[in-house]
Amino acid sequence: MSDSFLKKHRLQLDDLIDVYFKEDFGSGDLTTRVCLNPQQKSVGKIITREDCMVAGIELSQYIISQHDSSLSFESSFFDGQYIQKGDCLGQLKGSSVSIIQLERLLLNCIARMSAIATNVATLKKSISHTSSQLLDTRKTTPGFRLPEKWAVLIGGGLNHRMGLYDAILIKENHIDLCGGMKNTLEKTFEFISKLHPKPSPIIVEVRNFDELMQTLDFDFIDRILLDNFRPKDIVQAINMIDRKYDIEVSGNINAHNILEYAQQGVDYISMGSLTHSRPLIDLTLLIEVISR
Repeated sequence: MSDSFLKKHRLQLDDLIDVYFKEDFGSGDLTTRVCLNPQQKSVGKIITREDCMVAGIELSQYIISQHDSSLSFESSFFDGQYIQKGDCLGQLKGSSVSIIQLERLLLNCIARMSAIATNVATLKKSISHTSSQLLDTRKTTPGFRLPEKWAVLIGGGLNHRMGLYDAILIKENHIDLCGGMKNTLEKTFEFISKLHPKPSPIIVEVRNFDELMQTLDFDFIDRILLDNFRPKDIVQAINMIDRKYDIEVSGNINAHNILEYAQQGVDYISMGSLTHSRPLIDLTLLIEVISR
């Protein structure tokens, strides 16, 4: 799964990594130039200080290859594997300068991605006996969306749209600005009828049963998103939809009530908290000189 993600998004990741390097290195690492011999070699071990599902191993290896191809990063773990407090999740070997320069970037990536993967895996396990799938959202950290969505996949969730460009998702503000649900969907149909192939998926967010009723008159839609529906109302909505479309739910769903939603028989549960609420995994890097 992660390998296909890297291949699919390699060009975007290259651009992001370039930004990360410019952000951290700027015109050069002043402290390293002052303190270190460029020929010095070291081993740096990344240690986790808490149990987690690790994510970011493959991304870290790719980041390293972009900065210093002579620096190795070996790990006995793989993305999606559970590790325990005190485990060494990876070992960097090579230039002391490169290790020091990459330390914070690698720790930031692994800590953030592992936190998200652990969160997703925990929630997925809680609904594993249902048919519902977890979806992320666009509630991501600016400049870090791709790694965060990659971590969702590692944790066992699915990616919603990456941005505004890869799906039609009609939300409440679109509906209000267009003058209501019926007018919005008529305009949407007029637009997509001129396109070949049809954009996919086409998702419509509904806020109440009145909007839902209006939506059922249009058969070009792929999915209906029930926004902020109470669990007891979802059964009625499912009966009205009658499996004509896939069903997604969102809005105020959390670890305490997710099972109640999943048990109603919805296809997807989208949660912004998959990517924006979990504290970072606590990691450290311990370094040892092997040659001066």
